[in-house]
Amino acid sequence: SATNSPKVKLDDTTKVVLTVDDSGTDKEILKVEEDGEATFKSKAGDTKFTVKNDGRIGFKGKTTTELNAISANTGDMAFDSTLGVFKIWRPS
Repeated sequence: SATNSPKVKLDDTTKVVLTVDDSGTDKEILKVEEDGEATFKSKAGDTKFTVKNDGRIGFKGKTTTELNAISANTGDMAFDSTLGVFKIWRPS
């Protein structure tokens, strides 16, 4: 639909935007720019990660404590901002 979320906006000449409804307000959760850069956000507007137009992937860093609190699946990856490394979950 052009007027009700969820929707994909195709009316902008420089990007495609996917939104969801948040109490009657459109909240952007995915934006793909014409140069190929993609930004993934939560409904609250928190950027989760970005795929840059030169191929880099920017992860949202989390502290070691925050990562240890996540119940992740084997193979999931996140950036540990405390240690400055990527964490990949593996079977116990």
